[in-house]
Amino acid sequence: MPELRSVAAGGDIQTQIDLGKLSQDLEVPSITYEPESFSGLHFQFTDDGPTITLFSNGKFSITGARDISGVESCFEELISTLNDSTNAGVSRQSASLNIRSLSYWHDYRHELDLENLEDIFDEDEAEYNPDNHPALLYEPDKGGLFMIFMSGKIGLVGIKRDVVAQELFDELLRRLPFET
Repeated sequence: MPELRSVAAGGDIQTQIDLGKLSQDLEVPSITYEPESFSGLHFQFTDDGPTITLFSNGKFSITGARDISGVESCFEELISTLNDSTNAGVSRQSASLNIRSLSYWHDYRHELDLENLEDIFDEDEAEYNPDNHPALLYEPDKGGLFMIFMSGKIGLVGIKRDVVAQELFDELLRRLPFET
């Protein structure tokens, strides 16, 4: 069974934000705002929590959450913090949050010969070029990208629903040469 390791999301709070003022007012353990090199404000509510990147037009991204509920909690805290810090009047009803990518990992528990493994896929589905990337990259028709490592570790990124991830892993594991 693949393990969900990371969730990336984004959305729009539908409100203009003064990032310079906000960067001065926020009391968080990690904050970076360097408008000369990047227009977004990066911050975390906790040292090991998700990172929020907020732009002045109200668009934002949340990366590094361990699960979907972590993204949702971070989103709620973002709205609450913006309302407390800026009096922006951010409405939960008008703000949007969209899951953009779920990242899963699985340990196949067998080493894999990636050069020979490439042969079980159609030519346009998979690529193994160890000079560019240590993993065999496999793009199933249903979406996502598998990274299959020689050690037997398998990552899947770019999926938005856990049901699809499970289906993709099931299909991949049926194609691999050993029983799990």
